[in-house]
Amino acid sequence: YSSIQLFLHNAQKIYPRFSLENNADSVVRICQLVDGLPLGIILASSWVRVYNCHEIAEEIKKSIDFLTTSAPDIAPRHHSLRAVFDNSWHLLSDSEQKILRKLSIFRSAFTSHAASEICGASALDLANFADKSLLYRRLDDRFEMLTTFHQYVADKLEANEYEYTTTRTVFCEYYARLCVQKLA
Repeated sequence: YSSIQLFLHNAQKIYPRFSLENNADSVVRICQLVDGLPLGIILASSWVRVYNCHEIAEEIKKSIDFLTTSAPDIAPRHHSLRAVFDNSWHLLSDSEQKILRKLSIFRSAFTSHAASEICGASALDLANFADKSLLYRRLDDRFEMLTTFHQYVADKLEANEYEYTTTRTVFCEYYARLCVQKLA
């Protein structure tokens, strides 16, 4: 896979003794955690000089802020995934930001109906987010955020206690009604 090849190439450039032997499972996990994003892979692989691959994966799971570098040959807007996401975030309208924050309440894939009922996201909103690669539509007709972007947006939702609490309440009420309907 190209993601694994990119990780291996960059890791060996930084730490020439690096090999996939005994690291393959963790490298695959890292590539999954960064959603195959080339910048995420490059940032993650640069840590092989300090951490083993299992430790890198654990750090990424804790926070996307682990994925950072101070390398002088990389533009400041690419020094971290957070910097890239900040740049994209500021290009969104206030209304788009609010809907995306609310959509982060979904920790896994969701339907357009759930997004509409819980977050006020219209079909046009979902299409626009998909066009901007902020959401993607799966083959089962559900939508999902990239894992790393979800972490970023969920932090923004949780930073606003009122919005987080009200969104979580609406989320719970929606799925409670759905459960009751299924049992009836």
